[in-house]
Amino acid sequence: MSNATLPAESDVLVVGAGPAGMVTAALLERLGMAVRILERFPSRLALPKAHVVGPVTLDICVQAGLDVDRMSADAHPPEWDQFVRFATRLFGEQLGTIAYEYQSPEWTARPRINLSQPRFEAIVEGDVRQRPGIEWVCGRWTGAQVDKGKVVSTATVDDRQVQFSSRYLIGADGANSAVRESLGISMHTYGQPSHQINAHVVADMREQLTDHPAVLYALVDPEVAGVAVIHGLGEPGHDNTIEWICGSPYDGENVPEMDTIVDRVRKVIGSDDIGFEVLKLSPWVLTARVADQFQAGPCFLIGDAAHRLPPTGGLGMNTAIQDGANLAWKLAAVIHGWAGEALLQSYSTERRPIAIANTLRSLENFEIHIQALAELATAALDGTLHTMAAERLDNLVQQNSIGFNSPGLQLGYGYGPNQEVADATSFTPSAAVGRRLPHAQVKTGAVDVVPIIDLVDRAGFTVFIQGAADPWREASGGSEFPVTIVDLAGAVADQGWLELTGLAHEGAALVVRPDGHIAAKAAGPQSWPGIHSSLRNHLQTGQPLGTEAIA
Repeated sequence: MSNATLPAESDVLVVGAGPAGMVTAALLERLGMAVRILERFPSRLALPKAHVVGPVTLDICVQAGLDVDRMSADAHPPEWDQFVRFATRLFGEQLGTIAYEYQSPEWTARPRINLSQPRFEAIVEGDVRQRPGIEWVCGRWTGAQVDKGKVVSTATVDDRQVQFSSRYLIGADGANSAVRESLGISMHTYGQPSHQINAHVVADMREQLTDHPAVLYALVDPEVAGVAVIHGLGEPGHDNTIEWICGSPYDGENVPEMDTIVDRVRKVIGSDDIGFEVLKLSPWVLTARVADQFQAGPCFLIGDAAHRLPPTGGLGMNTAIQDGANLAWKLAAVIHGWAGEALLQSYSTERRPIAIANTLRSLENFEIHIQALAELATAALDGTLHTMAAERLDNLVQQNSIGFNSPGLQLGYGYGPNQEVADATSFTPSAAVGRRLPHAQVKTGAVDVVPIIDLVDRAGFTVFIQGAADPWREASGGSEFPVTIVDLAGAVADQGWLELTGLAHEGAALVVRPDGHIAAKAAGPQSWPGIHSSLRNHLQTGQPLGTEAIA
């Protein structure tokens, strides 16, 4: 267990301590909730999985009080974070490159980083286990019943059957979720499953790869067709190792023996001078699935328990953590008494369309990638790779760029009607109701600036204004839900941002939810009664946010 010991009843029981479960627990704890985490496994698998930590996820981690500076310090250095390379083998013929997603500093204060999931989890767990409002229990959740407004969960802890009572239950227990199964929630499957096997490899080759570093290598030699994903880098000058995943398909029935995989890895490397060790083999099934619902009464699904995304695109862990950010403030609002239970229905209404969009995008990325690899591998096999027209070769490589470039999905998603992302590969900042607050730097002192997202009150609504502070405070005073007024007069130098948000006009306001999404826009304090009514309706009924500015 963690240092904290909670009463028998907690506000929230989180089943599963993966990235989504832990970050959600941290968010809830910061909102004053008593949280119990129930994690089945006493230690984590060292096998790398996800590695892309997106900009919104980093913002959420800041909101949760986690050490984002440490995450960034441990992430891949810039030279290993810029390209995806197509080649016959790691040390074979280089066929082409794709620029890995660029995120402009005009879009976000925290561009995405590449940080292996085990390292991300270690940073988050080290923090979460020390929090006085979170109790960490190692045990297996076996079921739950709702009794008199409480969720009574049964678990096996130290070979004993125990019960935990909570007001709400969050199933963050992965793709094979016991919580989801117990709730009888089915999954919708998109596309066909694909059987894959990952080899977790450590190789002595960082220096040797410095002339063609990459986040990921797509390899087309027919003997080794698959991917090599870089997850860990030794310190230059001291440690020449690279930790990576060698991934490839298999028939789903006959798992290759270790000797076969070792021989394959040797061929993937393409050099007899490189020492390596295969640490572990992990067969798995690539699927695209989304739960038919994310809520059943006081029980909720987040992360892989709610949706299973193919890894192509790096959207899975980020989608999972964003689930928790959407849900956490709503649970806190209900528990603290300033929102009705019906607000919680908006969690599934808002997050499920995002999960479906990201799942379909990830599946399409995989299909494009497989088709390109197959054509290139066939050309390599029949000897036509070297005679393939340069334009065709470049087209095959570049058509994969969509899978490594999705700022539209990462930064441009929104909640409410008409929020579909038309183009995943492009992002245009927007101040439409339902969208995330667009990025700006805000001057908070003589020399200090902070990203505006960090000024959002995580425990209530934030009203950003440009002057007319006293009238706004007077108008919004006495609201039955928390309201924080932030006057940006003279604090934002970006005139384009002020025009975009409407705050170029004195007295105008932008109302933002605790999760950073725009709830309303107003021309002046006289608009507060209409805004108040709209927000109250959202909080009490869970109905979508309005879409129009209030004059």
